[in-house]
Amino acid sequence: MAAASTSPEAFSPAKNFWLKSQKEAMLAKYTPFVVCLASGKLEQETFRHYIVQDFHFLKSFAHAYEKAEEYADDDDVKPAISKLRESITEEMKLHYSVVQFFRQMNQDKRPLLDLFNEFVIKIEEAALQIEDLLDKLSVPLTGEELDVIQKLYHQAMKLEIDFFLAQPIVQPCVVPLSRLHNSENHLFIFSDFDLTCTVLDSSAILAEIAIIKAAKSSDLPGTDSPVNQMTSSELRDYWRGLSSQYTEEYEQCIENLLPAEVGNVDEIFEKGQGGVINARHHSKE
Repeated sequence: MAAASTSPEAFSPAKNFWLKSQKEAMLAKYTPFVVCLASGKLEQETFRHYIVQDFHFLKSFAHAYEKAEEYADDDDVKPAISKLRESITEEMKLHYSVVQFFRQMNQDKRPLLDLFNEFVIKIEEAALQIEDLLDKLSVPLTGEELDVIQKLYHQAMKLEIDFFLAQPIVQPCVVPLSRLHNSENHLFIFSDFDLTCTVLDSSAILAEIAIIKAAKSSDLPGTDSPVNQMTSSELRDYWRGLSSQYTEEYEQCIENLLPAEVGNVDEIFEKGQGGVINARHHSKE
């Protein structure tokens, strides 16, 4: 007997919001910062930078929870908000402890590992508390109001990704990307023909160098091919045509390879990370 699929209505609002944000969750997991952190090779200066920035975000969270507690008119909700504010305060203390550790750092890194483990536990506890509170607050909401909450939830996920992407990462990192914790997810790694991966489009620079070189060598013996007889302006037009054709066919190829639920390839490439790990170097050859 075939099992019936579970409809979205069977889940709580918090669970539904999370399920609808799985693409963003995967994007966050494979940002350079999180990948380096998970590998255990994140540079200390980068981690310090993250801790300091995150501390300022936590201050804003604490202020937001304070205001929410002030305006809440549900006696069951007020204690939950107060508990969340206390959790944020404890997390801020942990951040401060990490900063102090770096200032007095010695060869023994076990205290830092203990702090980090405690930090992760606090985050997990806070996440569960937030989901529970979100479900309680969602009970009286209409469908339209839940849609607004869903959009805010989705925007928060995108801001989290932007925060991770803003961290200064200037280090190589090797991790087993082909091994995923959830077998239902699939990892796709795409690369151009030369297997290079650079932040900026290097092909346009190389093409310009080739065009300049071609103009200088057009009078040499053995350079009577049609391409070598073109002017610099004609060569640039020719390059733009090849580049446009390559980009169109490349993206169409990947669209055909990706499962439909992954999403639009342009949106994926815009971030350059995530459920699809983009090893593309934006070459347009």
